[in-house]
Amino acid sequence: MAFKADLLKRKLEAEGKKPDQLAALIKKHKRTVRRWLAGTNPPKPKDLEAIARVLNCKAQDFDPFFADMGLGEVSIQAHVSAASHNAYELMRWRYGVSQKQIMELAPVLFAIVAGHALKVPDQDDALEQAARLSGRSSTQMLGDHIDRQASKLKQCFGLPSPDPNNEPSRNLFDTAIHRLSIQAADYVNARWYVGAEAGDVPGASGYVPDADFLEEITGGDSALVESIVKGRIRLSTVLQEIQEIKGGKNRISVEAFAVAIRHARDCAEFCALAW
Repeated sequence: MAFKADLLKRKLEAEGKKPDQLAALIKKHKRTVRRWLAGTNPPKPKDLEAIARVLNCKAQDFDPFFADMGLGEVSIQAHVSAASHNAYELMRWRYGVSQKQIMELAPVLFAIVAGHALKVPDQDDALEQAARLSGRSSTQMLGDHIDRQASKLKQCFGLPSPDPNNEPSRNLFDTAIHRLSIQAADYVNARWYVGAEAGDVPGASGYVPDADFLEEITGGDSALVESIVKGRIRLSTVLQEIQEIKGGKNRISVEAFAVAIRHARDCAEFCALAW
């Protein structure tokens, strides 16, 4: 949590309290509180909770990401993979949406996919019934009962199999992503999607979030598409380099973006060979 020392000073004044009084009330040494006010040593989360109780406010008020936002908003900060970062950039280019806007919808989108994931065993039942009626071979999997247990327990990432060699289980979320992607194959695909083992959390690596746009900026170079969706090329770095060349004044064209991406790919390949 990034601490806002000036805000602590204002809160103390508003409550009519001195730094030494605060130290006594939260059972901290006077020097510790003075360091907080100087901004040299921010308080720990548990100390912030104590400060908030004494000053009649919230611990989040001392974090600038919270203090500068309206009520009901929550700051989310996370490190994501290069592949996920690239997906955000592609969505920004294609749909004109920011990472913040996508994050706002993240719970909705996650819930939809998770709901589909829990329905995977039911979908398998329907496929099995259709196979029997048409005289085709059974579609039942050896680890099917494990997937059913995962669905029953609402484990959308599936359950690891106790005997993966003989009864492999699936990551239900991955299975749902593949099935939903087939339904929207004109726009997205999971051709290189890395996925995850049962019970693990999947990432974005290998997933193609916009097939048409990637086709356009790579000229249909499948190897280059794979490099982008697996995060071997970082699109934000490519865009930053173009902006620096142009002086940050003109809007970047798709053509310039495409040229820069190929250049980044060539540089990466050259560096790999040199190494």
